Amino acid sequence: MTVKSTYTKTTVVALIILAHLTFSYYYFPWFYSAILGTVVIVLLSYFLWRNDYRFWLGIQISNKEYLKVFLVFLAFLGGAFLIIKWVGQSENILVIPGNYKNFLHTFFYTLNEELVIGALLLKGIKYFRKKIPDWFVSVWIAAVFSLFHFIFFKWIFKNSGELGWITMMSLFFAGIVRNNLILKTGHIAYSFSLHFAWIYVMLGSSHFSKTDKVFLNDFERFEMYLGDYRVLVVCLILVILSFLYPKKTTSS
Repeated sequence: MTVKSTYTKTTVVALIILAHLTFSYYYFPWFYSAILGTVVIVLLSYFLWRNDYRFWLGIQISNKEYLKVFLVFLAFLGGAFLIIKWVGQSENILVIPGNYKNFLHTFFYTLNEELVIGALLLKGIKYFRKKIPDWFVSVWIAAVFSLFHFIFFKWIFKNSGELGWITMMSLFFAGIVRNNLILKTGHIAYSFSLHFAWIYVMLGSSHFSKTDKVFLNDFERFEMYLGDYRVLVVCLILVILSFLYPKKTTSS
């Protein structure tokens, strides 16, 4: 590998990360900004890896898996709705499904997260540090994932606050589940299905407090749902199942 090729690859990877951070969230007033981010990420990845770009982005899914992925997504979506409704009932919360703009934005911004800080990050670590056990990579990346949420909500996001320890543990467990699914399947289909299903119900929909007559902001939703011990238990069960899930042999 020449110095020039190393520099080029580093630059393109940096642009991919920048495209995700720039377009995936509400920095622009367009609901379709996350879609633009996906297009830029895919095009840059193809420029860098050519025919291997699907491997690095974790989107090399076999045709026979599509139906299974769709059914798993429906199960995750139903489960997310039931859990959030269960938790919200005790606080007199009304969940109002988001419109098509919320759906599209949530779909593509979670997709971008799975592509960049899911598949690309994990595959990059495993490529350069092959001897590190998968479980170790999964756990410490999940720890960083939960820490970043704490930092962003405390000092960066508009709806700020200090996330509680149950919320942090739920995020940590959710990160392990996501990482395990990607590392064991080689693609993002199942981790994205779980991620998108939960985020669409929790953040892509509106949550109205019938007691206080106000809509909950993002921080309040994180604390209410991920900070509930029942959600923590569900996340822990998913962690155990994700470690038991058999690893499939994949090729680049």
